[in-house]
Amino acid sequence: MLHLWKNVLTKPTLRTFSNERNNLTATLSNALKWVLAAALTAFLLGSFRGYLIGNWVINPANLPQEELPTPQIIRGLTTLFIDRLVSLHILRRNLVETYAEFWLTINPFREFISNLIVVRLYRFGTSTTHWQRNLAQAFLSPLYFVIHSAIFHAAARFFGGKGKFGRFAFLIASYGAPIAIAKEVLYYLPLAIAGLLALQPQSSIESTSYYYYFARTIINTTITYSAAAYWLSLTYLATRAEHETGWLRPAIAVICATPIALFLRTIVPDTISALYMAARLGQ
Repeated sequence: MLHLWKNVLTKPTLRTFSNERNNLTATLSNALKWVLAAALTAFLLGSFRGYLIGNWVINPANLPQEELPTPQIIRGLTTLFIDRLVSLHILRRNLVETYAEFWLTINPFREFISNLIVVRLYRFGTSTTHWQRNLAQAFLSPLYFVIHSAIFHAAARFFGGKGKFGRFAFLIASYGAPIAIAKEVLYYLPLAIAGLLALQPQSSIESTSYYYYFARTIINTTITYSAAAYWLSLTYLATRAEHETGWLRPAIAVICATPIALFLRTIVPDTISALYMAARLGQ
């Protein structure tokens, strides 16, 4: 397994994917095992990182505004980053509220909405802790993986591909699983940098927190977008290798499937949140 992951990540060529698709272990069941193992590993890494952040870093809302032994540019960019996060959170909440009001306009369905299973599940989910929700999400990762892989597979088939879904999902998992783990490991870099800077004279937990949020602004954003770009480039190679088409059709398939996958990733939780809010407002 580890040798295959290393081979795919370090030798990302069409020949590599063509060889791996003929592997006897190239099955959907193995792909799902890898995805689940990667999700649980990422959960453990993320939980431990959250524990460290909770003990070493001050919540952004509680950071003081007075002068600290922290460069002005770091405080300024950190404040900008925090303001952006708050703005995005408010924007998404407003969209969900608008969505909920839409459901409320459907008067005959008010009682039906309040009794929906997804609403009851959401109500149950809000009563659980953050780590419990993350753990549940980790166990659901194989389902998300199948849905996303099916979107890219359907797009490839639509544009003339002839590959099999099991092998295609196996190829996606061969790089998707290790990338998910590698991202969680690299997300520790801001903490490491902030910890080193905290060793400077006259440092404090406030200045260390500013250093952390500043480093996270740059590093985590770079990691996230770089990993996404690398994932898409490998998906193009996997699509071309499995579906045995030229260079243009796999590119079009990946370009078309990407926004659909991103849309489904947000619309499902937003719809559940909106239904729950509509049920509360309609009571």
